[in-house]
Amino acid sequence: MNIAILLATETGFDIFRFIFEKININLVIGLSPSQSSNVSGYINVKEFCLSRKIDFVEVESYSLSSAKDKEKILKKNIDVLLVLGWQRLIPDWLIHHVQLAALGGHGSAQGITGGRGRSPQNWALILGEKSFSLSLFKIESGVDSGPILATSVFEYSVFDDIESSYMKVSCLMAEMIISVINSSDPDKFKGIQQTGEVYYFPQRKHCDGVIDWDQSAFKIFDFVRALTMPYPGAFTYVNDIVVHIWKSMPFNLEILSKEADPGKIVRVFQNNKFVVGCGKGQNLLVKNWSCSDSRWSPKKGCMFSSVSTFSNVSSIVTRHHDRYPDKQLSPRIMSLLQISENT
Repeated sequence: MNIAILLATETGFDIFRFIFEKININLVIGLSPSQSSNVSGYINVKEFCLSRKIDFVEVESYSLSSAKDKEKILKKNIDVLLVLGWQRLIPDWLIHHVQLAALGGHGSAQGITGGRGRSPQNWALILGEKSFSLSLFKIESGVDSGPILATSVFEYSVFDDIESSYMKVSCLMAEMIISVINSSDPDKFKGIQQTGEVYYFPQRKHCDGVIDWDQSAFKIFDFVRALTMPYPGAFTYVNDIVVHIWKSMPFNLEILSKEADPGKIVRVFQNNKFVVGCGKGQNLLVKNWSCSDSRWSPKKGCMFSSVSTFSNVSSIVTRHHDRYPDKQLSPRIMSLLQISENT
């Protein structure tokens, strides 16, 4: 059985490494470094593959729309294609070229059917979800709509961020792939058809990471950990200066609550970590940050500007509806919009 992997991200590479010793991989299709700016967590695995005598094909188009890329791939015999860390829809010509099955992974806190679309792990953390349901499925035309071959669920803790979420996904996805590929069941690629109401999560962009300081410290904490590296990060403004916040935690002290105006720095420590006022009289300790202006440093009394969650989510929802009017958004997104409107 000729098994190929399509990957462009560190997460996909981790899954590849985890399954490598238990599954014989014949071919890896990777994205050219010239396209790395389009991919969060991009990785080039060419040298890794060549050093292990694994056939490697480098493509120039992330959408696989290039005629040259198509020509190179169609020359290869592929029985099973594993799509790992390739955040674009797979074109029909490649799905039809695969002899047995093209397999992908997707999930959400509401499962694969309840959370198709984009950024499901980011949204899960932003929404404060307690668990995540991950499925291995057979790729067909459409968005994550094919038969399900296996499903695993993991729990979130307050210590998780988007990086550890991806690590958990890598571990579980690798185990599901190994189990299915090595199964002796002749119907192992048949799967179970998805049923029930279908909902989508909308795409997130860097501009959507602006912080609403009127939110509670716990909500902002969730927002920061959902968007931290390898993503572009949650951010705020001091005039025209952009401050990215990479790590934070609720930091509530009664003696600071009277000073806790939303967005106001109320304490700065010797190590340049600082405390910012949030909604509901709460405070957030900023433990790791970066700034667009190296001359800026946090000072007590400094005020960060704020963009309301309602405005932010409204923009995301409008963008989704304009581009995908037939793809119904998850009720979790719509409830976030309703809650923020009433706060």
